Amino acid sequence: MLHYYAMKVNRWAGFKICRGRDGINRNRFAKKTAADVRRQFDSSYEIDMKTGCWQWNGYTNGTKSIYGAIYIDGKLVKAHRYSYKIYHGNIPAGLIVRHICDHTTCVNPQHLVLGTHKQNTADMFERGRNRNIAKHGENHPRAILTVALIQQAMDLKEAKNSITFIAKSLGFKRTTIAAVFEGRTWRHVTGLLSRTHDSIDKNSPSPHPRPPKKSL
Repeated sequence: MLHYYAMKVNRWAGFKICRGRDGINRNRFAKKTAADVRRQFDSSYEIDMKTGCWQWNGYTNGTKSIYGAIYIDGKLVKAHRYSYKIYHGNIPAGLIVRHICDHTTCVNPQHLVLGTHKQNTADMFERGRNRNIAKHGENHPRAILTVALIQQAMDLKEAKNSITFIAKSLGFKRTTIAAVFEGRTWRHVTGLLSRTHDSIDKNSPSPHPRPPKKSL
C-alpha cells in the first residue's frame, strides 16, 4: 500500500503530478503513457491461489455490482475491460466482457470472455447472482406474510368475506391484505395482476367517455 505521495505542480500542463513510491503518476486527470497505465494496473491486483482470480484492490465503482476501475486520460475505465483489451485485443461494438468466475472484481484475462447483455442476464439467473431472487416472497427481509397466510386469505375471500374482516381475522392491516387482492404484492402466489398492469381492450367502450367537442 502507498501511504505517501510526492506532489509537484507542472507549470506547463497546469495540473498536479502525484507519484507514489513506485514512481507511477496516479493523478486521474494526467495524461499517462501506456506504460504508466500498465504499471498501475499490474500493481492493483492480488492473485487468489484458490480460485485463480486476480482480485482488484484498487479503485472500485458501482452500486449493485462492484467493478474495478482505472483512470486513463481522465476517463474512468472498468479494469476487467482494460485487462481483456491488453491480453486479448479490442472489444467489438455491441459486446460486453463477461466473468466466467462470477467475481466482478476479477481481472484475470483467462476468466474473461466476450458476450451479449442477454447472455450475461441468463447467466445471472442461472447461477443465482440476481439479488432479487433471495429477496422474493417469504425470503424478503421485510416480508410479514407467508404462503400459508396468503392461502388462508384467498379462502376467506372466496367465502365472500370482506377485506376488513379478513385483515382482522389474520391480524394484519387492511392495506396489507388489500395489496394482495389488488395484485400489487404476492402475485407469484395469487396469480392476480395489478390494476396498473391489467390489459385494456382498445375496442371496448371507455367507462369514462369524454364529452363531445363543441363545434365553433
